Amino acid sequence: MGGNWVMSQDLFNINKVLKNIFFKLQDVCSANNIELIFNMSKTLPKELRGNQQKVEDLLVTILQKLFGSCEGVEIVMSIEAQDDFIYEETVYFNIMNIPLHDERFFQAIKESVEGDLKELNATFDYSAIGILEIGIPLIISELGFRRHYRLPSKSLLQKNILLVIHSQNVTLSVTRMFKYFPYNVDISFKKFREDKYSLVDYDLVVIEDSLIDSRFLDLITVAKDEKDIKLVIFRNKESDFEVSQASGYLHKPVTQESVFELIVSLFTSEGIVSSQTDRRSSDREVFSKDDFERLLEEKKSTYQEVLDTKEGLNKARKTDKSYYDVLKEFLDTFDRSDLYFREIINSKSYDEIQQFYKDLKKGADLIGAKSMYQFVETLELVFEHKKFDYLPIYPGRYHLELQKLIKEIREYLYI
Repeated sequence: MGGNWVMSQDLFNINKVLKNIFFKLQDVCSANNIELIFNMSKTLPKELRGNQQKVEDLLVTILQKLFGSCEGVEIVMSIEAQDDFIYEETVYFNIMNIPLHDERFFQAIKESVEGDLKELNATFDYSAIGILEIGIPLIISELGFRRHYRLPSKSLLQKNILLVIHSQNVTLSVTRMFKYFPYNVDISFKKFREDKYSLVDYDLVVIEDSLIDSRFLDLITVAKDEKDIKLVIFRNKESDFEVSQASGYLHKPVTQESVFELIVSLFTSEGIVSSQTDRRSSDREVFSKDDFERLLEEKKSTYQEVLDTKEGLNKARKTDKSYYDVLKEFLDTFDRSDLYFREIINSKSYDEIQQFYKDLKKGADLIGAKSMYQFVETLELVFEHKKFDYLPIYPGRYHLELQKLIKEIREYLYI
């Protein structure tokens, strides 16, 4: 399966590019205590055409050289596109909050990437106020697109959000992404202000893990009794911190696509829009939406363990491998496969999707991953009844399932 993960150089998802850049720079960021934050323009197309690998390599090289001379700083990369992205336009990757002001340093970086700049027909400009601007001409994937992230129902629009995040840069970035839909966003820097904000006024509260205290948990518990408020924990650091009242988790790096998938996973029933909301039906479908949703509900009606190690051990005994090795193989195969899954869903590669979920089902069954196995069964129903309009909600759901499963596998393996 791994060979299929390579994306076409012609068409790529900008969210995946940013995530690839983030993960490639994790080591240098960790070593130098640097936070890389993405700020995405609402006019930035999700899918673009160009040399993806060369774009990634250029930006990673520039950031590596920059981060090697910085320490203890938040660097914001703002990705901007002009309002009317007609065909080929310059996308600007503006690197901001740079604490260095030596023009010779930036000239040396420019000279080191001169070849890539020329091949991409890209520009490299540095201003004295600490902004490095990389301009790369890219082509929009489909002409005429204005809204690049469409929620499956109008009922998911115009919700009230409260963000409680310590970093102002992170807060402004996440705010911009929620306002895309458009959501009404209130901000509480550094900590939750009980005297200023009433939790029952919001549909969704996003709070950084380090800012949660017992008083806040008491307040959210009381508020949830009064209203179905969604609580999302923003995991600022790599941690296993969990809250029983949480409806979901927001992980770094935050992108427009990850915010979109979070909204869909939170405000739909099992990721499927409820019967009171908009639907696009087809007379050619054998099952109505309500009938199909009932099938999905039946499939999800019983609770399943994330990882049944007893069952996994029994199945491993029937092979020539230890349970440890079977779990390790699953981890090696499917860790971060949510990125690949999102790609093939977005490209509507139905044959690849089917092959992927068959491999996933086989792997989940072998290790005793019951909740994941159940997830795959719902995906099988989508294909069995050809309800392909349901597929866009699955990347977000798979991401959540995979995070839960990988956490338990790592705990079992002590890694």
